[in-house]
Amino acid sequence: MKAKKYHLVVIYIIIFTLTIFISLTLCEVIARVFHLSRTYNSYPGFVDRKSILDYFPQKNSRGWRDREFTKDKKINTFRIACIGDSVTEGYAIVLENTFPKVLEKILQNAGYKAEVMNLGKSGNDTPDDLLAVKAVMEFNPDLIIFQFGMNDIQTF
Repeated sequence: MKAKKYHLVVIYIIIFTLTIFISLTLCEVIARVFHLSRTYNSYPGFVDRKSILDYFPQKNSRGWRDREFTKDKKINTFRIACIGDSVTEGYAIVLENTFPKVLEKILQNAGYKAEVMNLGKSGNDTPDDLLAVKAVMEFNPDLIIFQFGMNDIQTF
C-alpha cells in the first residue's frame, strides 16, 4: 500500500514539474515572438552592450571620466567634486547622463556658475575614495559629494 502512495506522489511531482516547465517555456516563446522583453536601448541613457566600450574612452589626463579641469577655477564658480564607484562614473551610461553631469546642467540652467567633476571609478571602495579626495584637493572644490553603496564600505 505504501508503495502505491509513493508511486502516486512521484507521478504528481513529475506532472507538476512538467507543467511548470511547459508553462515557463510557453511564456518565454510568447515574450520572444511578441518582443515583450526590453533591451538596454529601451532605457533612456543606457548604451547597447556591443557599443559600451565606445563610451569609456572619454577620460581626461587624470583618468577621470570627464573633461579636463584647470586647477584654478573661474571667478564666482562653485566647483563640486563627485567621488564614488560605477554609479558616479556612470557605467554603461552616456557621459551627459551621469549624475555629476546632470547635476551640473541643473545648476547651470538655474543660473549658477557651477562645475561638477566626475571622479567616479568602477570598483572603488573607501580607501580608493580617500585617494580621490587627496587627488581632487589641488582643484579646490567647494563641495565634495560621496556616493557609495553598502558593498563599498571597508574598515581599515
